[in-house]
Amino acid sequence: MPPRISPLKDAIHHVISKTDKSCKLEVKYINAAKGRGVFAKGSICKGDFVVEYRGDMINDAESQRRRKCYHPSCAAFMFAFKWRGKTWCFDASRDDGSFGRLVNDEHRYPNCKMKKN
Repeated sequence: MPPRISPLKDAIHHVISKTDKSCKLEVKYINAAKGRGVFAKGSICKGDFVVEYRGDMINDAESQRRRKCYHPSCAAFMFAFKWRGKTWCFDASRDDGSFGRLVNDEHRYPNCKMKKN
């Protein structure tokens, strides 16, 4: 078995190459209400890099402006976060085929958490 790649090196590789872990993840249709989701093909170790959430990185003011223009189904693909005291957002409303926009966003019992690097 090859040595395990560090999560940081794995993340850097996938972010720079703009690729998803298609060997470890797959997109499946769930139902008409939820649409598609990302599922693991096997086990993933705690702390491992899973997927990058790609989209336009915008400030809070632009995020609020876009939310007013978007259909509610598109606004669901906006991932807001705080960094250095400011609110930022990744707008992944445009489907570019990447897996990150399809991750489960369960807040109470998440099986995976977003990490900001």
